[in-house]
Amino acid sequence: MKTTFTIFAIVFIFLAGCAHPVPSFLPPEQVIDRKNNAAALTKPYVILISIDGFRPDYMKRFGAIHLQRLAREGAEAEALVPVYPSKTVPNHYSIITGLYPEDHGIVANEFYDPDLKAMYRLFDRDAVENSVWYTGEPLWVTAEKQGVLTASFFWLGSEAPIGGTYPTYRIRPYDGKVASQARTAKVIEWLSLPADRRPHFITVYFPEVDSMSHSFGTFSDQSAIAAREIDRTIADLADWIRGQDLPVYLVIVSDHGMDDVEKTSFVALDDLADLSDFQVVGAGPQSYLYSKSGNRKTIAATYRKLASQASKNQFQVFLREDLPARYHLKKSKRAGDLMVLADHPNHVGIREVWERVPLLGHHGWDPEKTPTMNATFILWGPQVKPGFRLGKVSALDVRPWISQILGLTEIKGLPSKGGSIPTALQAP
Repeated sequence: MKTTFTIFAIVFIFLAGCAHPVPSFLPPEQVIDRKNNAAALTKPYVILISIDGFRPDYMKRFGAIHLQRLAREGAEAEALVPVYPSKTVPNHYSIITGLYPEDHGIVANEFYDPDLKAMYRLFDRDAVENSVWYTGEPLWVTAEKQGVLTASFFWLGSEAPIGGTYPTYRIRPYDGKVASQARTAKVIEWLSLPADRRPHFITVYFPEVDSMSHSFGTFSDQSAIAAREIDRTIADLADWIRGQDLPVYLVIVSDHGMDDVEKTSFVALDDLADLSDFQVVGAGPQSYLYSKSGNRKTIAATYRKLASQASKNQFQVFLREDLPARYHLKKSKRAGDLMVLADHPNHVGIREVWERVPLLGHHGWDPEKTPTMNATFILWGPQVKPGFRLGKVSALDVRPWISQILGLTEIKGLPSKGGSIPTALQAP
């Protein structure tokens, strides 16, 4: 390697340039004593970066000049199409498993499991760290099983022993206040380890753009500032990579898009029907309704009552078994007995819940009908064709493509083999 600074100097340089104060501490790093096997030592490195809520048009609108440069030097998709619902948790887990929500079990940011008789919530530490909620196999599990070390600076599922396996290196518990520069400094530290200890697959997650867009609106100054800071942070990481002898690929994605919210567009479902027999989870573009009694007559009567008012109030209601196949939710009881889907830009839910949520930007609508829900996808690395342009790429295409780059034997039964992404690669 051409590294001339110690890792401590690198970390100091990154943190000294922060646009806002960097915490004097990070969440603890959990390290498992493993080494790459002999075959892994010959493999390239892939850093999967998620910029939560980063719409494809944010790059130009917000002047993210460094991401634009990476797209010119590498490949860019017209859009990364999220799975439904276009929410953070199901999409991050679909990206890393290559599966639809009905197959991997994470059907929303929060949901109820009738068999477990328990709720999954994004910020519930006990739930997030409990492997009972997760099916499918994250890519870091597949890699570790094949002797390839991995690392995670926050990614959904990395804090749970899925299949009994964690990434070799992981930062936990999740803390959204950790500065972006601190995250990439840790990536550099991992890539500066001796070859036998160096992770070949790394995940990094940035929440700032999503948070600002929710709080202040899609095209707010706050969203622009957050986007430009992440842009600079990734540019610094790319500059460091350019100075190394390591074959490193950057895969830059977002999990969904974003759109502005009109508070007056809310439809209170409890004003339209008696929902006393239902637990209603989710207020926004969709709500799941779980029957407390399991009485099929009550479920059917409530469905008919809501359906009779759906057109007038601009939403759709489905019995779970009647959900359109393209949503890939009907096999999972976690998707409720009834699902109510708001037509964009409307929202549905329980009035009392919605009034507690002061959002100016939101996501979760059907990306097929609402293009602003689409996400970003950029590839950059040694064998990526410069300036190559892809069409729309599915969130399920990302994992199998990374597996190809890392030379992993992929698990059977994935819906995608990488879609059109491999066409962005030059012959070795």
